[in-house]
Amino acid sequence: MMLSFLGLKLIDGDEKLEYLSQKIICGEHLTNQDILTLTFVPLMRGKTTKSDRSIKSIILAEKYRIVKKS
Repeated sequence: MMLSFLGLKLIDGDEKLEYLSQKIICGEHLTNQDILTLTFVPLMRGKTTKSDRSIKSIILAEKYRIVKKS
């Protein structure tokens, strides 16, 4: 799936972060698409700032890495 930068601005990054966070909390496997989404969340629109979404994405990626190892 190819999205332009403008296309990313149409997606709610806060909503995507919540969805991915719930998957990680429930111990579900993230698909390649989920991981790609996590990477681009900071470029998406949202009520939170880009900085906040960037930090939350990094924290979620780290949590997923830890959960995946155990």
